[in-house]
Amino acid sequence: MGETINADGVEVWVERRGKGPDVLLIAGLGDPAEAWQAQLDGLSDRYRLTAFDNRGAGRTRSPKESVTVARMADDAAALLRALDVPAAHVAGFSGGSFIAQELALRHPDLVRSLVLMSTVARSDAYFRSMTGFWRWMVESAPSERALLEAFLPLRPSPPGRPCGDTRGTGRDTDTGEPPRPAGRYVTPDRRPPATPSVRCRTARRRAPVRRSPWRR
Repeated sequence: MGETINADGVEVWVERRGKGPDVLLIAGLGDPAEAWQAQLDGLSDRYRLTAFDNRGAGRTRSPKESVTVARMADDAAALLRALDVPAAHVAGFSGGSFIAQELALRHPDLVRSLVLMSTVARSDAYFRSMTGFWRWMVESAPSERALLEAFLPLRPSPPGRPCGDTRGTGRDTDTGEPPRPAGRYVTPDRRPPATPSVRCRTARRRAPVRRSPWRR
């Protein structure tokens, strides 16, 4: 069972399992602690695992002020200190890897080692285009439901599945098929945003215009 921990004034939802060397698991963008369920179940016989909900994800509330990677790294550091963990092996996935890198830079005394998955060391034009597109989606979506229906089909398919097949991942619709939003994403000046293909990435830098459920 999880619990809420006060980490330097932030109420953070935490899941802890096992005994042994401490391992901090930092999930990706918008993912809750359950994203690490396989690791929590499979490694708790030899490690003490700590997974948590980042700010604005799962059961940890989003703050009124803007959130930065550095601030979220400080949250992770405050959580380790609140749990009386002197240092931990740190694993991060996707956005969690960015936080893990920043944690190592800002609080090196707390990090014994780093495991970084699906990450980059610095952004390039491709990455900036992708994150800019995500930011635009958040700012322009008329509702949380519309945002999720548009964003979830962009998530990668499991290995061995056809492009766009997310069945069994918890991101499918009632029919088991990924949502198929209609309409076109357009910027306020009615130009489609430049964005890479996230769901079915290829070597090409250009991608088709994404579709949106809130602009038809």
